[in-house]
Amino acid sequence: MHTVSQSFSLFRERLRANRLIAYSLRHSSLLLELLLTFFLFTSWMGFVIVSAQGAASYSRGFDLFFTILRYGGYVLMLGAALLSLTLSKRRQNPIVVWTVLIVSVLVFLFSRSTEFAILTLYLFAFRSLSLRRGLRVYLLVLTTVLGLVLALSVLHVFPDVIMDTERSRHALGFAWVSTAPVLFLFLLIALLLCDLRALNTTALMALAGMSVLFYFLTDTRFAFLLSLLLLILIGLLQSHPAWFSFMHKRWFGICLALLPVVLAIVALGLMLAYTPGQPFWESLNGLLSGRLANARTAFDQYGLSLAGKHIVWQGNGPATTAGDTYLYVDCSYLNILLNFGVLEWLLVLGCCSCIAWQAYRKKNVPLMIALFIVYCFSFNEVRLLNPVFNPLLLYASHLLSQPFSHLSRWFASHFKTRRKTARAAHTSVHEASEDAFEADGHSEKIRKVSSKATLRSSRPAASTAGKGGPTYGAFSS
Repeated sequence: MHTVSQSFSLFRERLRANRLIAYSLRHSSLLLELLLTFFLFTSWMGFVIVSAQGAASYSRGFDLFFTILRYGGYVLMLGAALLSLTLSKRRQNPIVVWTVLIVSVLVFLFSRSTEFAILTLYLFAFRSLSLRRGLRVYLLVLTTVLGLVLALSVLHVFPDVIMDTERSRHALGFAWVSTAPVLFLFLLIALLLCDLRALNTTALMALAGMSVLFYFLTDTRFAFLLSLLLLILIGLLQSHPAWFSFMHKRWFGICLALLPVVLAIVALGLMLAYTPGQPFWESLNGLLSGRLANARTAFDQYGLSLAGKHIVWQGNGPATTAGDTYLYVDCSYLNILLNFGVLEWLLVLGCCSCIAWQAYRKKNVPLMIALFIVYCFSFNEVRLLNPVFNPLLLYASHLLSQPFSHLSRWFASHFKTRRKTARAAHTSVHEASEDAFEADGHSEKIRKVSSKATLRSSRPAASTAGKGGPTYGAFSS
């Protein structure tokens, strides 16, 4: 074992001596910013209408070009992840590292999906990038993509396809009608976390107007409601920060940490209890835009698995027409459970709770607001584990690449505290028993003395009349 450790240390030193790797480590922050920008932008180009296979405006050359760039980005992320795990000075918990890697491999083998593998690369590749710089990259890329695609849609370079004629929903140059308002919601989250002071009253009113415009064009209700709620919370946080002091309470931290678990259990219970044909369930299913029925159909058809299974989703693309079969689970918690299995479902819920608890411990109110919005949004949309949309995964990269060190310290201190408490309780009980024993002995002595005194007093008293002394026997009687 000692020889293996020495060989690994020698290998690390040789890597550090390499000029290219030494240069990469010296300028790691800048290179990671560029890599994150490249990854986000090339990935977003896969969400536009001309990259959507089956669409009338599909461009094979455009799609192929950015697909090649994306895979090149994955290779670079793999290199960054390997350097981070082997040469980075940051500490990591090997148990969690191996847990994430093993679960990723199992999910990839059983579900044949690359999503979790890409997420794993993302988590370990950008663990050394500072949160502030990473959030600024998200803010820059999301703003650029939204403005660029909308402008090209207005210029008819990217066609504005109406995908739902009954509700008149515009795709606005993207491959799906809800992409633009969902992108806008996560853009607001990046603004909240990155540049809260810039969001004055005028900016908030302008952003609220944009949210209303997206609602009228796309009829995406849940994203619209959460966008307005987020803007209201930001305005209140700016004007009345004292109102959010309850977020510093321990009960709120516990509630926020349990929120994703509760939402996942509620979603699972609704899916299992859904009964087609009953008025209550049909009304609830209609309120959720058919999501209950789709989730139950997917559950009946594919069931649950430990490490996921391959599911062919149908009808979730721009080529979908009114008569096509539609099968897609939009709820993030149920999508993860059905597609990627129970192991990843439990892993994700644990990570979500851990991030929420860390936000509470650091008293980071903007982050707690963002987590509340994202966890609630994930009940209705499938963006929780998508690093292209969700900037909060940067926090997962920081907290989970060296994960649970704080939890280990808590367990250690808690265990020590319990041992000290038990030892102190044992000592106090022992001392109390000794004191009680001594008290009993003292009481026994007092009792014996009292008994002797009683016996003496009960004897006939001698006459003391001649001496003028008192007669004790007469007084005792």
